Amino acid sequence: MLVSVGPKVRADDEHWKFFVSLKDIAEIVFAPCLELGHVLLLQTIIQDHIATFNMLFCDKALNAPLSKILFWTSMIVLVYVVCV
Repeated sequence: MLVSVGPKVRADDEHWKFFVSLKDIAEIVFAPCLELGHVLLLQTIIQDHIATFNMLFCDKALNAPLSKILFWTSMIVLVYVVCV
């Protein structure tokens, strides 16, 4: 979908960047295996995604389960460190 729609969207469109960051999050979350670097990258991408959400949709509230996603990525890091 990104390949077919991407050329039709301006490169500096904030909504498009928001959508692409969501794709990046999904790729990491559904990866068959993760290393610590992936999890740390995931935390950074999620923080940026939430900040962009708040900027683009400031009149909408982030729902509670979604706002706790950073907590879960920190738990993944903790489990990774304990398992290694």
